[in-house]
Amino acid sequence: MDGETKAMMTDSQTLLAGSVVSEGTLRNADLVPKIMDVLRVHGNLPKWAINLMDLYIEQLDSRWWECDKAAEVVADLFEAMNEIAPEGYHFGSHYGDGACFGFWKTE
Repeated sequence: MDGETKAMMTDSQTLLAGSVVSEGTLRNADLVPKIMDVLRVHGNLPKWAINLMDLYIEQLDSRWWECDKAAEVVADLFEAMNEIAPEGYHFGSHYGDGACFGFWKTE
């Protein structure tokens, strides 16, 4: 990675520090598109997830989002979010509000 790319990545990560990605819902169908938007903008959308939006549209009102496979997809996306988290931060739910997801300072 060249110096310019590294600087851009650092600036991008700084913007994430303390930011909220989703709040007020625990539904996988609500979380996935918001997480994917952040990953797409920050260049870390996993290749396997590119076709996920088609599935999302097809299954929007489906019970699929409540199954174990959907939970695995969300867990994998959380892992990708932690890969772009700024140093000293992690992606997850807020300690005081389990339905508020974002990048929080690691204690």
